[in-house]
Amino acid sequence: MRIPIAAAAAATLLVSGAVIAAGSATANAAPTRGQTAATAGIEVWENVHTGLCIDDSATYGLRTTTCTPGDTNTHQQWTYTTIYAHTEILKNVNTGLCIDDSDAYGLRTTTCTPGNSNEHQWFYQNGTTDPRGDFYTFQDQYTYRCWDDSATYGLRDTTCTDPATNDHQMWEIH
Repeated sequence: MRIPIAAAAAATLLVSGAVIAAGSATANAAPTRGQTAATAGIEVWENVHTGLCIDDSATYGLRTTTCTPGDTNTHQQWTYTTIYAHTEILKNVNTGLCIDDSDAYGLRTTTCTPGNSNEHQWFYQNGTTDPRGDFYTFQDQYTYRCWDDSATYGLRDTTCTDPATNDHQMWEIH
């Protein structure tokens, strides 16, 4: 579970031309927000705009769908491996596949190959200073695109925008 380790003034981070709001530094810490030690390190991600959770299955692939009460659906559970500060690989508990983004295939899940490709590596930024609450944005380290979810386009990768004006790219731990 990630929690703020230092209160910081709201800032803006520019990564390869994409602006991402920054709130505070974060680190892995003891379980919080209803998690127990047994479930620490497993997260369910809900989009702030749509209220849908990221889900992966052999039948439907990577998508967003209604969040399962109690976070018991393993298709919606993700583990993370920290690569370096604010950069992680996210792996689905049920399928064992990692979230990936590439120019050829777009946003999808695929076999995890840590260390071989930064296409699996996601830069996350915590926006705890936003008045709407504690949220994160995720930017791919290869394509520099961000997770985005809407009723019009569904779950996709697209140009990163300022989450203060676009909550389609805001994600919170369910």
